Amino acid sequence: LVPLKPDPFRVLLQLFAYEDVWTNDRLDLAFATETPDATNQSNNTEGSTALAFYAPQLLSFLLHGAYLDISAKLEDWILKKCSQDLHFAHRCFWFLRAWCLGDSSKENKPRFSRNVSVSSLGGDDVDFISLEP
Repeated sequence: LVPLKPDPFRVLLQLFAYEDVWTNDRLDLAFATETPDATNQSNNTEGSTALAFYAPQLLSFLLHGAYLDISAKLEDWILKKCSQDLHFAHRCFWFLRAWCLGDSSKENKPRFSRNVSVSSLGGDDVDFISLEP
């Protein structure tokens, strides 16, 4: 029996409530971009679309709400999905870039320097944005 695909929205709500979404691969199943049946391309497109649609929510939770062991697991999961789905990786890059740059039109500039390192898929740290006051 193939398990039913869980609703991505419900799985995200469970993740945000710090419920276990890692057991039985609920997060993977909700955003599956690969289907066991290669002839069924609609699920493949559906999973990829849902993944791209929920990218801001996943990344916001990673940046602001993920604590303890959830943060490391979610980061690894997002990097794995980025390696599998170029559209999702692209959305993640632009979301994180916009978050790091903030609103440059405000006169209140940050009083500190913020460096963001992103682990590349090869495991090396790449410093890609540095904000100076």
